[in-house]
Amino acid sequence: MKNLLSVTIDNSPKILKFIINEDKNIELGQKVVVESERGITIADVKKKVVFDEKNNKKVPEVIRIANSKDLYFLDTKEELEFNAKQYCLERIVYRNMKMKIVDVKYMLHASKVIFYFTADGRVDFRALVKDLASNLKSRIEMRQIGVRDHAQIVGGIGICGRELCCHSFMSSFLPVSLDDAKKNGTGNSDKLIGVCGRFMCCLKFEGGSDKCKSCDKKGAGVDSIPGENKTGGCGSAKRVSNNSQKNTTKSNNKPNNKSKPRTNNYSKNNNSSKNSNKFNQKEKTNLTNKNNKVNNHNSKLKQKVTTTNTVNVNSVTENKNNRKKEN
Repeated sequence: MKNLLSVTIDNSPKILKFIINEDKNIELGQKVVVESERGITIADVKKKVVFDEKNNKKVPEVIRIANSKDLYFLDTKEELEFNAKQYCLERIVYRNMKMKIVDVKYMLHASKVIFYFTADGRVDFRALVKDLASNLKSRIEMRQIGVRDHAQIVGGIGICGRELCCHSFMSSFLPVSLDDAKKNGTGNSDKLIGVCGRFMCCLKFEGGSDKCKSCDKKGAGVDSIPGENKTGGCGSAKRVSNNSQKNTTKSNNKPNNKSKPRTNNYSKNNNSSKNSNKFNQKEKTNLTNKNNKVNNHNSKLKQKVTTTNTVNVNSVTENKNNRKKEN
């Protein structure tokens, strides 16, 4: 008889399946050495069941139970990864390369070192690999990842206030389309975009075959092992959309002035008409006063002009008379 083990590597939500003989006593939480896609590494046992031999699927076997040397390497692994990341960042700055190192992973006993990075396009990192190999004395592998993988590795807090789904329990990414966003019932697509700049993964769990059955109405979380049934989610996007819809309905339900009784409106109109009449009378009086002032000023000017003209005429006649007398 053989047992089927569900294991995780480096606290990743992805679940891997391995088989082991029943004579080896394996307990939950124990460390085992397995060979994954990345290479030989140490994994944590999360679940153990009896393996169904009728199943024709090929399942890899566990190499061995972790010994003291493996556990010692596991204790020093974090320090090695930190030093390797710092040295890689220095060489990237020195060579002026347009790339960003996200994470570094050491395989068992430093047999291989994997560098995960992001970049806008293709990057020629051959010179960088030579520098890393000469310093770390191990095999170097560079892997370019996308924005969703970046968010899964780094982690963060979503708009719902919970840890990101991809970092907490999702074992693989599900494609989220515009149809999933429309089914959610929100008109503003900006509220449905996650930390990575793509549609939030929880939109896939709002309905259909991928609907989360383990979460309660308040989004308490997944009761089963993370990623075991490839479902999950807290319904955050739906709650956000519902809150936005509630806010819009509240704003629409505010009382308007038009709904008030007609008597008040008539009284207001009467008061406004009285005030307008008073205002018009004041304007009329002001205009008449201004016109009177202007007329008075013009009459005074005319009087001055006539007096000056008469004075000038008299002076001219006097001059003529004086000239005649002299002659």
